[in-house]
This record gives sequence, C-alpha cells and structure tokens, in this order.
Amino acid sequence: MMSKSRFRLSRANYIFLTLVVIGYSVLHFLTSGNSDEEIGYFIGTIFMLGAMPLICAVLVWRTSKNDTQSVSLIFNIILGISVFVTIQGFGRNRSSQNKTVENLIENKEEYANQYKALRASDPDKLDSLATDYQNSVLENMSNLSENSSSAKEKKIYGIIQEFAMDKRELERSWAEAYKDVMAERILDYSQLKNEGELEFQVSTLKRYVVASEDFKNFMTNTVSLLKANFTPVGLDNKTAQGALKGALELQNKQGATIESLLSNHMGYGNGMIKIVTLLDEHQNKWKYMDQELQFSDVLIEENFYELLDNIQTNENNINQLSEQLINTL
Repeated sequence: MMSKSRFRLSRANYIFLTLVVIGYSVLHFLTSGNSDEEIGYFIGTIFMLGAMPLICAVLVWRTSKNDTQSVSLIFNIILGISVFVTIQGFGRNRSSQNKTVENLIENKEEYANQYKALRASDPDKLDSLATDYQNSVLENMSNLSENSSSAKEKKIYGIIQEFAMDKRELERSWAEAYKDVMAERILDYSQLKNEGELEFQVSTLKRYVVASEDFKNFMTNTVSLLKANFTPVGLDNKTAQGALKGALELQNKQGATIESLLSNHMGYGNGMIKIVTLLDEHQNKWKYMDQELQFSDVLIEENFYELLDNIQTNENNINQLSEQLINTL
C-alpha cells in the first residue's frame, strides 16, 4: 500500500510569502503607526493575505491528486492577486484622500469669495452660506476618516471632525445670540418700563456676552485645544502634525483680530446691560417722548450718554475688525 503524501508548500512559496510580509510590513509602518491597535490590524492583514492562498492551495492539492507543482503555482498566483488587491485598495484610499483634500481647499476658496460678494450684495444669505460650508467641511472630514489606511489616522481625523463640530456649535450659538441682540426690541426705550422687560433684555444681552466669551476662548486657543485632543493618540502622526501646523498658521494670521473682535462684542453687550440697568434703576428720572429720551436728572443723563458713547465705540471697532477678518479669508 502506497503512503499518502502530505500537503506542503514549496520553497518558492515560502520565499514569495516572506517577500510579501517584508514588503507589506515596510509599507504599513511607513504609512501607519505602531500602536497596539495598528499592530493588531497589521497582523490580521498578514494573516488574511496568507490564508486565502493557503486555502486555495489545499483545495487544489486535494483535487489534483497531490500535484505539488499545481499547489505551488496556485498559492503564488492567489497570493499575488491578494497583494495586488490590497495595494490597489491602499492606493485607491490615498487617491480618494487627495481628492478630498483638494475639495477642502477649493471649498474654502469658494466660500471666501462668495462671502465677500454676499456681504456686499445680499447679507441675509450669509448664515446659509456659512452653514453649507461647515457641513461640507464635516462631510469631507468624514470621508478622510473612512479612507484612512490606519487606525491612528482614523482617530486623528475623527478628532479633527469633532473639533470642527464643536466650533460649528459655538459659532451657531454665538450667531443666534447676536441675532437676538440685534432685534428691535433690545434697547427699545418705549418698552423698558414694561413689566418683565428689564429681565428679558438683560438675559438676552448676558447670553450674547457669554456666547462671545466662549467663542473667543475657543478661537484664540485652537492650537492648545487641538494639541490636547491629539495627545492621547500621539503627536508623532504626520496628519496630527499637519493639522497643528495649519491651526497655528491660522491662529497667527487671524487670532489677534478675532480676540479683539469678540472682546468688543463682549464690551458692546456689557455696555448695553449697563444702559438698560441704569434706566431701570432711575425710571422716574427719564421718559421717552416723540422718539426721544428726556432726562430730569443731569447726572443720569451724562452717565447714559457716556455709556452710549462706549458702545458706539465698540460698534465702530466691530465693523473695522470684521473688515480686517474678511480680508484674511
């Protein structure tokens, strides 16, 4: 009775497999990191690269009456196909990422041009334009995360996306608070003596001041905040370093203007609170007739107009700083 030959790979198979493992190792660690999660991902990929050719080789060995040449040939062919598909997928992801980055740059330039045009021609559409731009940024960041080649890179893009969402929410809260303050009811002298009006106006103005401060703290500390978010993942990642570099350049370019702009918004809000509080505390010393404030106390009148001058200065500064900020877009 003839002994049944055992399944085994040829020397050529082992050589080819070794070259594939070495090549993929170099590719992986040049483009990814060495965290436990990424090493696990690497090991899993290597296992899958070798598993499919091995399964196919076993099937051929069983159906070809132990033809070792066919086994060796099939193993190398399937392994080669697996490697090709893996590299092709990697290249496709990289190509998709490059396209997404191009979209981000193009969208930013388009947004800046449209913002400048609409501000002069149709400012009511600026909120809609900003919302559309913010949504496109978040969508592109999601695409970058999905097409990332490593677990660390996915986390980095996820952090950037969350950071952009935080910025959007702060900006939205501030815009809503600012819109409420610009309503005709605020600092409407004909309504200030109505019951509950002081509380309404002060709460509206305080919300505006707090929103301005929160937005200022975020916008003037973007680099440190982003760095703190990246630290648990690691600052050695090129994507994280690129994001920090971009944030630093933008902060250097716009930071001082944004800080001064939002500080003036805070001063404007606090000044209006002082005005409505002054008028409430001395209701019997002024009246509003013929669309004009009339005071019966000179000191109260002088205090009022001093506060009014201060918020007008804030308003002028806001207009000038807004123009400066637009020119940096």
